[in-house]
Parts: sequence; structure tokens; C-alpha cells
Amino acid sequence: MMPLTLEEIRKAANAEVQCMLPGVVVKRVHTDSRTVQADDLFIALEGKKFDGHAFVGGAIRRGAVAAIVSRPLEGQEVPEDFPILHVGNTLTALGDIARYYLSHMSARIIAVGGSNGKTTTKDMIAHILSKDRRVVKSPRSFNNDIGLPLTALTVSEDTEYAVLEMGTNAPREIANLCSIAPPHVGVLTSISEEHLEGLVDLPGVARANGELLDALSESNFAVLNKDNKWIAQLMRRCKARIVTFGVYSDANVRGAEILTDSNKLSFVLQGRHHVDMRVLGSWNVYNALAATAVANLEGVELAEIAGRLADFKPPSMRMEPVTMRNIDFINDAYNANPRSMSMAIDEFLRTETPARKILVLGDMCELGGESRGFHEKLGERLADADAHAVFLYGREMRFAMERASLLKRKNFHLVHFFEAAELTGAVYEYLKEGDLVLLKGSRAMELERVLEPFKCATRKLSV
Repeated sequence: MMPLTLEEIRKAANAEVQCMLPGVVVKRVHTDSRTVQADDLFIALEGKKFDGHAFVGGAIRRGAVAAIVSRPLEGQEVPEDFPILHVGNTLTALGDIARYYLSHMSARIIAVGGSNGKTTTKDMIAHILSKDRRVVKSPRSFNNDIGLPLTALTVSEDTEYAVLEMGTNAPREIANLCSIAPPHVGVLTSISEEHLEGLVDLPGVARANGELLDALSESNFAVLNKDNKWIAQLMRRCKARIVTFGVYSDANVRGAEILTDSNKLSFVLQGRHHVDMRVLGSWNVYNALAATAVANLEGVELAEIAGRLADFKPPSMRMEPVTMRNIDFINDAYNANPRSMSMAIDEFLRTETPARKILVLGDMCELGGESRGFHEKLGERLADADAHAVFLYGREMRFAMERASLLKRKNFHLVHFFEAAELTGAVYEYLKEGDLVLLKGSRAMELERVLEPFKCATRKLSV
């Protein structure tokens, strides 16, 4: 981060301060008091499960030079000459500071949005560009009004590209993120059912993600999935120069001859460049094509892009292969919506292997009033599953269990659990060496916990 004076921060956040020490310089901005170091600014955010105002004292003891708050501090040991900046909303202040900061940086901003594949596409773009350029990217899925500003504040004066993920679960969220970090290139990976509690329906999802296109001017670029009908409709509202990618369409950047197995994905790019990637899931072709389109816009030749994709490693818990005690797990437990769940299951069950195939599936969250219907539809799909066992977990998965039990036409082990501990124990007892297991569920379900017993187990598994 380029150092900012406290006066710059005060103006950017439109803050009031009773004690302003001259010459104070802020070197970093933190919202977690545990990570504060000397010369840092601490912003006291308030959330459903935490209130940063309770930790201002701790931030001061760790070396903070100032703090931003939205209400009086009670029971805190604050020196009389310590600068406390008062604002109406500390989250808004964080965004305002990041907006001001980025306005003084020269980095090109690449914003990645969409219902599926945002994190993987963001990581692929950064991977390709960072081979010979200075790149900052969103860590993990820092794609909201906290994570994006914090990422923006890690951009430095010599950063050439900031690759930022933008997520949404309510209208105007992406518009706000784009106001903080105005994109030069906007990417939409897909539009499908997600976060319906806040976005209501598919048209609502499309409108929310379309806010990214609204933020682009005629001099910017939009990189869009032409195979997705909702994105194709959004193109009409886009003022930017459009570059499309796809598999089935006459896209500008196209993939063909797609092959997958249990270890890798391969395809032919633009009819002449062979791409081999050590990732699972045929849908990652779309993520790779989106990243290719962006990198090519930024001057990287297609042959070079194909070579750089070869050593890309997918982010954690996205179709991540994990082997424990001679059992092969595919850990796709980071998130789930109806489309990503369906694709993951179909790809998994198509895998040619002598191993027993076991599905461990958790709730698809934030689907609002449509949740029961989507889980029942999943249960109908599972009724014909070519699997040895299906373990279902969560309050919403009981609807999938009911439909699958009613319509079940194949002989496989089918069971449902409400409690994580019971699920974990049952899976551990059932699995044996040589099995192939898919873990898939929304982030709140934390299905990666199923792996814990296998890390420290002493029981000899069956063969």
C-alpha cells in the first residue's frame, strides 16, 4: 500500500476528528484488530456476529496510529491524543478510502463477476498475466464490500493489473463495488440460479450481474460468455467493446475437442492451440476461455496463454483432488447452487473408474422460496444415480432425500443427516480404500469437515 496521510484519509472518509496529530502517516488499513501492526489504521466494522468497536483498544496496543468508528467507545482505554475519526458508517468509509486510493493508482482493473466460476477465472487471469507483469488479485473470494476494498488497498504504485472478483446477493452491490474500483475490463462467466433470497429469480440475478456491464464505458472491454442465454441478453445494454467466449457458439474466443478424465482437462483453442490443464470439471473450459480472452486483450499471444495454463493450479475446494488413506476425494465444498451442483454430479458420475462412487452433498443455500423445489429436483436426479452411496446433509437436503427415496430406481445406499458429526462418522465408517468421493455443498455447510477423521485416523479401512 502507498502510505496515506491521516488528513487524506479523513477527507476521503468525510470523517470528523477531535484530535488530529500532524504528520501521521498510515501504511496499512485493517479491519481485524489481531492483524494490526505499527503505523496501521484500524476500521471498526460492525457485523451480525462481531463489532469492531469492542477491539479498538487492542488495535491501539498493537500499534495502530488511528481508528475509524461510527459510535462512541465505551470501556476502552484510548489515549486522549489518539486520533479517532468519526463517520456515519464504517463500512462506507472503508469503501470511500479504497476509492480514493485507487484513483491515485495506475493499475488496470479487471473485474470478474457471474454466478459460477468467478474465483477460478480470476485466479486463471492473474496466473497468466503474472508470468511477466505485476499483478494483485483478490485473495480467496474477497468479492464483497469488505473484501474488495481491502484488496484494492494492497495495490501499489508499480502494480500493473488488479484482478478483482465481484459477487452479489442483492441489487446494487456490484454497482457499489464498481464505484470503488471502476473496471477497465469486465468479465461475466455465467448467469444461473444463485442467492435468490436477495435476487428473487433468474431475471433478478441477471440484472444484478448486469450492473458490471453498466459500469463499463465505450473505451472499456466486456468479456462475455456467449453460450449463456442470460448473458447474451445482457449484451444489449453494454456500451463497452464486447469480446465473447464459448464452446457452442460463434464466439470470438472458442474452445473445442474437449476431453476430461480423472486427472486433467484438455481442449483446442481457436482450432489450433492445444491446451492441457491439471484441473477437473469440463466447465473449467469456460473459465479458461474467459481468462484467455482477457489475457489476449492485454497483449499475451494465444500460444503463450496455452502454455501458461498448463501449470495453473485451481483454488482450494474447487474440484480439488485430495487423496487420504488411499481414498480419492474431490473436494468441491466451497460453494453450490443448482447449476454447479448438477454439473459437478454429472461430471463425477460420468468418470470411468472401477472405484465405488460416493456422493456427499450438502444444502444449496440462499435460494429463498425456491429452495425446496430445487432440492426436490435434485432428489429426482439422484433417484437414477449410478453411485454406490449418496450421503445428504442439511435442513434443505431433506427434500432431496424425500424425492430420491420415493423415486429411487437403482440399488444404492441413501441416507440423510441433520448433524455434521453424524454425517462425518457415517461417511468414515462406510468408506474403504479405493473409493472415489465427491464433496459438494454451499460454504455454510463446511463439508470439508468430512475429511478430518481421515487425517488422524488409526482404524484400518476395508479394502
